[in-house]
Amino acid sequence: MRCPKCGGANEAGSRFCGVCGASLAVARPVTPAAPAPVRVYCQRCGTPNPAGSKFCEGCGSAMGAPAAQPATPAGAVPAKPAAGKPPGALWVLPVLFGWLGGIIAWAAATGTNPSTARKMLALGFLVTLIWVGVVIVLDMAESGFSFSDFSFE
Repeated sequence: MRCPKCGGANEAGSRFCGVCGASLAVARPVTPAAPAPVRVYCQRCGTPNPAGSKFCEGCGSAMGAPAAQPATPAGAVPAKPAAGKPPGALWVLPVLFGWLGGIIAWAAATGTNPSTARKMLALGFLVTLIWVGVVIVLDMAESGFSFSDFSFE
């Protein structure tokens, strides 16, 4: 398919132009070009793009200098690069150590998966708030506090 903005050739099914990055939503499909011998994968979304593309055809982001990977055989689905998954044991830190464990887990996981790291940090603070609430309620019950002692009239 041809880009309506720059006229660059793109593969059928592309949502963004690999030459200028413009949206191809209004473009009319043409005969697909022969597959490129070398494919480059977008670092942001993992979509395979022809070698030399300046913008990703899947998400429209700038390609930068991603590592080239060999073309996949016809009919094969290319493997998407792993986003990185922090070890499951990091989830134990916020649960056991509250806000401090949340900060430690966040620091350890932020390089592999920032979204999961934020969730770990939030879990650490939530566990800390729950523990503070439990301690306050238990202290009030131990000291004999009762709301019936107050008159709101």
